[in-house]
Formats: sequence, structure tokens, C-alpha cells
Amino acid sequence: MVRRKQNESFLTLLIELPWWVSVISAGVAYVVLRYVAPGLFAENPFLAGVALGLQQFGGYCAFVILLMAPLSLIRAANRRRLLDQQTGLDSIRAMSWQDFERLCGDAYRRKGFSVHENGGGGATVPR
Repeated sequence: MVRRKQNESFLTLLIELPWWVSVISAGVAYVVLRYVAPGLFAENPFLAGVALGLQQFGGYCAFVILLMAPLSLIRAANRRRLLDQQTGLDSIRAMSWQDFERLCGDAYRRKGFSVHENGGGGATVPR
């Protein structure tokens, strides 16, 4: 499960999740903004104008969300490549701690575990 950091944007979160989450999110955003919102706000004259604006914005919003899918695929490929390129202890010793964390996370994911990576500014010590 991916935990959302406090200052992390929705688009950044979509990059961290699998690519298909972006595709589904784009479809949901398009349907809600294009069809659902105008139907909900049709009776109120002020909100009907807002809904019309959202209706026109739906396609653009879905497109931006859909752009996160290839970025998610690239991120996943880079992580797989990181593990596949390791030749021994020397190559592991030469990597940064962030890459080492990604390497360990991907190794555990391949074994079927759920992994939460800290990322951030350094290793954390549990209290």
C-alpha cells in the first residue's frame, strides 16, 4: 500500500501507483466532470454555470491524469532494472542509500511482499 505524504500531490501519487490506476482515475474523472456534475447541479442556476465549466474541463483533467500512466511505467521499469543490474557486493556498495532502499523494496516486491519505502531525507529510526 502506498501511503500519501503530507505535501505530496495527487499526480505524484499516481506516478508511484501502478499505471492502470491512472487510466481508471482518468476515466472516472472524465465521466464525473462531463456527465455526473452537470446532472447534479442542473436545477441551481449558479451551480449549473459551474457544472458547465467543469463539463468543458473534464477532458483536459482526464488527459493530465492519463499522462501519469507512462510515467508510472517508466518508474517501474527503472526499479526493475536497478535490481537486474546488480552484479555483486561492490555494485551495491557503490549505490546511494535511496537506490539501496529501492533495490531492497523491489526485491521484496518480487517475493510477493507489500513494501513501504520511506524516501525522504534519510534513514529513520523507530521510536
